Amino acid sequence: MNPEILYTYKLREAVHLKIRNDWNKEKQVTFAEKYEGLDSISNKDGFYKEIKDEVDEALSKKFGLAIASRRSVSKDSIRRFLDLSYNKSFSDKNKDAFSVYLGYEHFKDFCLKNANAKEPATQLGDRKSKWYLPLAALVVFGLAFIYWTYGGQSEISKPGFVINNGSDLFFDEEIDIDYDLKNLDYNRALFDINGQIEIIQKREGKQKFKFRTPGRRSVRLMVDSKPIKTQILVVKTRDWWGSVNLDKPIYNIPFIDEGVMRLPEELAPVNFKEIYGNFQMFRDFNVKGDALIFETRVKNSAEMGSAWAFDVSVNLFGVDGKQLAFNLLSPDATIYANMLIADTHFKSIEERNELGKLGIDLSYWRDVKVIMKDQVAKMFVDEELIFESPYEGQIGDLCGIQYFIKGRGAVDNVKISNLNGHVVFEDDFEREN
Repeated sequence: MNPEILYTYKLREAVHLKIRNDWNKEKQVTFAEKYEGLDSISNKDGFYKEIKDEVDEALSKKFGLAIASRRSVSKDSIRRFLDLSYNKSFSDKNKDAFSVYLGYEHFKDFCLKNANAKEPATQLGDRKSKWYLPLAALVVFGLAFIYWTYGGQSEISKPGFVINNGSDLFFDEEIDIDYDLKNLDYNRALFDINGQIEIIQKREGKQKFKFRTPGRRSVRLMVDSKPIKTQILVVKTRDWWGSVNLDKPIYNIPFIDEGVMRLPEELAPVNFKEIYGNFQMFRDFNVKGDALIFETRVKNSAEMGSAWAFDVSVNLFGVDGKQLAFNLLSPDATIYANMLIADTHFKSIEERNELGKLGIDLSYWRDVKVIMKDQVAKMFVDEELIFESPYEGQIGDLCGIQYFIKGRGAVDNVKISNLNGHVVFEDDFEREN
């Protein structure tokens, strides 16, 4: 492989890794819970602008505003650079800008400091000595004809992969993948599994991987920077799955007790202000996110071991990546209020003014109800209508619920019904000891 192409690809991989490692709460609320590549982003246009701002900031810190303005890259350049299916060349200006974004002097500096990485060998051997390929192709064709005629058709009829247990996979189980690159001529092949790279060593075989967290996850087969196949699957939970601040799973400590779900006291020290409880349930709910009634009961206060702004965020996920996401919080913190409904994100000043009523007193139990019907979302708190708006796009089949709660705020009931009132899911958090 041409060294410049190889190192450009490595640079693009490194940029994706930085974005994933720098993912913060604001991006979790605005774009996606976790960065798992572009497929995971709901508001791509806003995301590209966000990354452009970060690249511009890195350039400004290094060169000053005057020079940085000449080295700045466009939002479209950001989009093309992050899209690994885009395989055309990039200008030196773009590669230098992204190298600075990663902390290097320029692209040449990036190449020199990553020079220990060697070009992966092709599985086809030396390309100059392929005199045998026509004969081999004839033999393969003959064998394939016999097999297809007498042995049945293979599950993988073209370069790609099959996930054997993708329809019913839980987060603590291994994903079982059969793959076959067929007769592709390539230098490097890999699986991008939920943002983690697994290099493919053989032309065909099995790949196993264990997801450590539940949710909507992507599996992508990449050959020389080009995506061959991508499959999205829902990694399920058997009950509620919990973590601290999204990244520290809760093991062996009950977080559902005495009829409520919240962070255990030993995991939420009072003097630690920026701590959140993350609770998720992924399963088949058998209801559309655009035609349901969602009900829950929540509470959050300083007396419970929380801190300002006492926010309680709720996400309802659809299988295609769209979601309903909102947060309730203290009346004096509504600058941080958020609402996303499928393709409609309330971000402008006028739109955000509508979110003022999401600021409520959460020091006592509040009953929250959301009705999704006829492309209109309505939210009630203690039976009072506080929000109503039409929205664009479709959430689709509901596959997951998430609570993201500051401190030791709690949930003591959740219920989901279809528009006929039939309950498809309910949990009162009463557990037998």
